[in-house]
Amino acid sequence: VRDLDVGFGHGVLAGSLVTALLTGRFHLEGFQSPRHMLRSAGGAALMGTGGVMALRCSVGQGLTGFSTLALASFVAVAGIMLGTAAGLRGGLRVRPLAAA
Repeated sequence: VRDLDVGFGHGVLAGSLVTALLTGRFHLEGFQSPRHMLRSAGGAALMGTGGVMALRCSVGQGLTGFSTLALASFVAVAGIMLGTAAGLRGGLRVRPLAAA
């Protein structure tokens, strides 16, 4: 099963690359400022911490666990929704980055 997962991962990356190249939409992108990089790294750290605290992948909690009515999944999905609302509307909101 692990080989299948790795194959899917490589297939998605290769298919995305080929499609982007064929449609002329391929471009490299980077951080626009040190603040942007730190904000992205902070978000990644919070996602990783949340995944560990949820005892598995947070997306898996929403898709698989929620469909089996697991209590931990309801808590995880509620946390995801509250965190999203706080990030979009609350005190965690930051100014949008300047368009490139």
